[in-house]
Amino acid sequence: MEATNAIVLRNCFNEVIKNYLNDFISKEIRPDIAKLERYLIDNNCELPNCEVKKLSNMLAIGQSNLVDIIIRTMSHFNSLPVDRQYSLMKMLQDFYFSSVLAEESLDHYIDVTMSADGFNFNGKFFYRDTFRHEKIKNMKYFLPYIEDKFINEECCICSKEFVQSSFIYEMVCRHAFHFKCLDMWLENNGSCPYCRKDIVSKKAKDSNYFIEDKEDGSKLVLIYILTKPYQYELNDNI
Repeated sequence: MEATNAIVLRNCFNEVIKNYLNDFISKEIRPDIAKLERYLIDNNCELPNCEVKKLSNMLAIGQSNLVDIIIRTMSHFNSLPVDRQYSLMKMLQDFYFSSVLAEESLDHYIDVTMSADGFNFNGKFFYRDTFRHEKIKNMKYFLPYIEDKFINEECCICSKEFVQSSFIYEMVCRHAFHFKCLDMWLENNGSCPYCRKDIVSKKAKDSNYFIEDKEDGSKLVLIYILTKPYQYELNDNI
């Protein structure tokens, strides 16, 4: 019976942790989006409000598969000369990395109520994110390709030349890659495929919980969550 109860509790806590993280991460980027929007407006970005919001959401979410989709819907942005597109994207991302992500880590605490097999428990979440700060040291820019702005003219992963004005990655080491090529590479590798500089790209999660028996007979569940840079196995980078 005790083993069964332990399994029920573990399943309950895993579900609570998953729901909490999904909800919290979606809320976490809202202030980032607001800061990016304000920065664009304050710096006379020449874009209508609807495109300011799209661009800010795209950068805060940071998923390369959304870039081409969103950029295609931004008619005012697309009407700008490619040099202006480049400078606008570079300026905004410099601000994002240097100011929006400037916190060394993100700490969060919340009281929760959870249930398992008909029993209710009071809980406390302690959440710490050190991955956020690591993104500052491992910047990946979304930028339109302009030949004289980049140090390599082709993606060394697929050996294909970049197309003028198409959006690509530029790493902190200045090497550039196609979105899909680098995303696939970083699934199993933690370094630049060109110069082998370490790259922090994937996020790992550690979680644990402890149960405290209170004097009134109730139980308090303490749940600790840490999100941090993923540590590749030694042979991942060979």
